[in-house]
Amino acid sequence: MNKQILVGAALSLAVFTQSVGSVLAITPGQMPPAAQRRQEVGQARMQEKVTSVVARIAGRVEERFNNHEARLQDWIDRASSRMTEMEAKGKDMSNAKKALDTAKTSLNAASQLGDEAVAKLKVVTAENWTGQKSDAQAAREAVRKAQVAYAQVVKDVQLVLKEMKNAQ
Repeated sequence: MNKQILVGAALSLAVFTQSVGSVLAITPGQMPPAAQRRQEVGQARMQEKVTSVVARIAGRVEERFNNHEARLQDWIDRASSRMTEMEAKGKDMSNAKKALDTAKTSLNAASQLGDEAVAKLKVVTAENWTGQKSDAQAAREAVRKAQVAYAQVVKDVQLVLKEMKNAQ
């Protein structure tokens, strides 16, 4: 008896779905005005949220890159001043100067990559998210390249310090 009830219920549901199926599939044009407004407001809130999240990320990335640049520039300046002191004492700083020039150029390159990455992040908005996924991916890759460039500057500054230590 239970099987008959279940089969009967399934058949009646299938018949109801076939007869009323076109009414259940509501398109946006068929929505009541209040439902359309709720949907539009929900989409607007989602766009605002995505835009604010992307802006917050761009701000944090910009702040971090500025902090990296300032810290690395301070290291380079301190190494340069220490190098002049050591030259005054008669030490040979030719290798250290070459390494210092390399560190300065790599810092400039990293700074430019960081600025480009932040600019790419700031371009991404929520209005056409599906169309901008490639832009968001490009911004992410640009941030990664800038991070690698800043890490290379750290290695270059370490090389400067090593050359200064080995100076005769």
